[in-house]
Order: sequence, then structure tokens, then C-alpha cells
Amino acid sequence: MTRDLDNLNKFQKIQINHILDENKEKDARQKPIRTYLAESYILHEIWEVGDFFQIAQVTRRKDRDKSKEVVYVTFIDYKPTGDMAMSIDQALLVCLSTKYESLHSPFVNYAERMLGMKTEVEYLKKANN
Repeated sequence: MTRDLDNLNKFQKIQINHILDENKEKDARQKPIRTYLAESYILHEIWEVGDFFQIAQVTRRKDRDKSKEVVYVTFIDYKPTGDMAMSIDQALLVCLSTKYESLHSPFVNYAERMLGMKTEVEYLKKANN
């Protein structure tokens, strides 16, 4: 179904332009993440959590024919933290830990034990490996 843009009133045109502008802004913000992940990963989705955290759901290109294991790459202010997580929950813990503690803080392990999560953080050497 296509929409006839000539027959819209002024308010409807403003709404549509606002939505298009928001999408352009979002694409511009996420471009560094897409560029960083392009060579080594197949990007599925990017979540922006607040103003600081971004989490990308990816599959490794090497695993294309194998298990297709989904992992979550973490970013703070659109810059990679160098960490991957096996779940979205763990990725959020990694972002919190990196922002407020340090890169390899024991916070993630303590929080996982407290919440009963059985996962481990995978540290990236480089995104291109």
C-alpha cells in the first residue's frame, strides 16, 4: 500500500517528515557501529539503551554455515568496549560495569551469580579476528 503524499494535510506532512528525520539521525548515530562490525559479523539488530549504551546482536561470519551462534557486542557512546556477551542481559551488565567500574571489573561476575546467570563474558582481541 502506497500513500499519496500530495493529498495529506500540513500536519500529516510534518509528522511524516519528523519520522523520516528521526530515522536519518538514528542511521547516522549507528553508522560507526555498522562499520566496526561489517567485516567480521552479520548484524541483526542494534539497541540503544539510554544515551550511553549500545548493544548489537550479531552472528560471526565464520559461523555462517555452522552453528550461527548469536552474540551481543557492547558499545559505550558508539565506541566498542571490546566485550561480547552471550545474552542481552549480560551485555547490559557489561555496559554498566565498563561505564561505572572498569573494563574488567568483577561486577559482572558478582551480578551474574546474584541473578543466577550461567554465562561468561567473551573478550574481543579485535573485531576483525
